Amino acid sequence: MAAPMFSKRENLGKRIFEASSFQNTKSKHKDTILNHYFNCSMGLTLPDVKNVPDAVHNLCMDEKSYTVQGLSVLELIDMDLIGAFIKTGRLCLVSHKTRIDIEDCVAILPTGHLILHLTKDTYQCLGLEGKPAEFPHRNPEKFVVTINLLEKCFRPEKKKYQRVFRCLRDRLDIRFDVIMTWSPNDDALCPSSLQKYFQVKGHTCLKTNVRCQQRLLKHLQVPTLDAEMDCSDTREYDHDDVYEWLGGVAVNSCLNAEPDNYTTTYSYPGPTQEVEHSVYLQYKGFFSPSTIQRVLEEVRNHIQKSKVPWACLTVHGLLDSPVSWETKEHGFLTCGDNIYTFLVFQDQKYWSYKAFSFYDIVI
Repeated sequence: MAAPMFSKRENLGKRIFEASSFQNTKSKHKDTILNHYFNCSMGLTLPDVKNVPDAVHNLCMDEKSYTVQGLSVLELIDMDLIGAFIKTGRLCLVSHKTRIDIEDCVAILPTGHLILHLTKDTYQCLGLEGKPAEFPHRNPEKFVVTINLLEKCFRPEKKKYQRVFRCLRDRLDIRFDVIMTWSPNDDALCPSSLQKYFQVKGHTCLKTNVRCQQRLLKHLQVPTLDAEMDCSDTREYDHDDVYEWLGGVAVNSCLNAEPDNYTTTYSYPGPTQEVEHSVYLQYKGFFSPSTIQRVLEEVRNHIQKSKVPWACLTVHGLLDSPVSWETKEHGFLTCGDNIYTFLVFQDQKYWSYKAFSFYDIVI
């Protein structure tokens, strides 16, 4: 079951809700994770526990992502890179600390596509065919050039490759700081091979630090949730209220406020139960979709073993990513959100939320 849920301030973004089961053969949870490429933060809410599972913590802290400073775009079409990493795994690479609305940005998707998200001046100098960016709709100042690095005709002896090579070499004198991960198709290969590759090429390639923040929440009034709650239910609370409560936990807001509280009057409108201890964790870094998929699997295992009523995993994408899901274009304007949340129940049912900025292609 899927239903659109639009925020009360629609100009700030959109949200899509889905209820399903991990055991459903038509479940879209894997597509949601694997097609969201550039992830910078994971938040985990666990009611009625004191500590995060070791397996989850280790997966997050051991993530092998890397940064390279001053990388030329020309090096991204190097056949060594294409053969060693793009053809043999899922490479997620994106320019770091570039502003998508007003600056040149670059990305390589796991699909093998090189995305050049360029300002008007840069695009006109480059000489490669592209298209106006979707946002803004009028008077476009950004243009998108997409190159399929896995295309059969994209080889050094072919005219297409030679043209792209010349344009990048002679007309695009731009270097980017990039952040990247690589998930090999062969388990015998190590993701750290990516670091070794760039070091051999003469670059300083550093492992990205993962930062962890943990909060122990005492005597929290936790919503009593029903996985079967229907969107058309006439009760006074719904999935939107649950999402708002989870957001309150993430930002450490007061969730049990009294009506005359000066700071906030928010309280969850549905039934709750007090639990002695709950945990909220946030990991910040750069995480591959494969890692997040394994984290979700460990969360599912944990709530079954520990009898936790439910658990919540929220993943934030980079605000200035050229894409949100798949090749769907992403912009910033006033908000660059591209977020998804899984609320997992003991019986392996789940709710999922996708949150988009206003400058996002959703369908």
